[in-house]
Amino acid sequence: MNKPLAGKKIAILAASGFNENEFTEPHRQMTLAGAEVKIISAGQGLVNGWGAKGWGHYYPVDFAIAETIGADYDMLYIPGGDRSISKLESNPHCRRIISTFIDGRRPLVVCSDAIKLLAQCDNLTGYRMAISPEFADLVADKGVIIEDAAVIRDTHLMTSSSKDAASEILENLTDHFSDEEIISLAA
Repeated sequence: MNKPLAGKKIAILAASGFNENEFTEPHRQMTLAGAEVKIISAGQGLVNGWGAKGWGHYYPVDFAIAETIGADYDMLYIPGGDRSISKLESNPHCRRIISTFIDGRRPLVVCSDAIKLLAQCDNLTGYRMAISPEFADLVADKGVIIEDAAVIRDTHLMTSSSKDAASEILENLTDHFSDEEIISLAA
């Protein structure tokens, strides 16, 4: 079986209330592709997903965000989910970790409303991003190029504008993270 992410260590940054649709299948696909996937969160213990009609499954947290160093990971994946994002927005370690991936040009996927976390970072000038109109103002003064698409891949950064874009993210995820050009940028 082809394992294009073998040897890659991927962090999923999430808090309770993450969009289960943007978490569960990507987590599964990354694991099947050979990646070592770790869940990073503001709290320890378990995080709880949010499904279409209420609370979903629980997932064990591997590391607290305060103890996490972004450079220890090859890639970062951030699912959306209003409850999760509102918990992570106020955490200074969240910005530190995301900035490590932006500044180091390391592979990063930001789903739907997780763009709020990305908007807290500097050095976004010139990036093409898929952002829903409700969040466009967050990056308006950052020099971001907003495109009308469900998913945009711009060098090492992949963004999605919709909670319904999970299948398109999955189509691009393994290719994006196993792209030798992207991996060499992070080296």
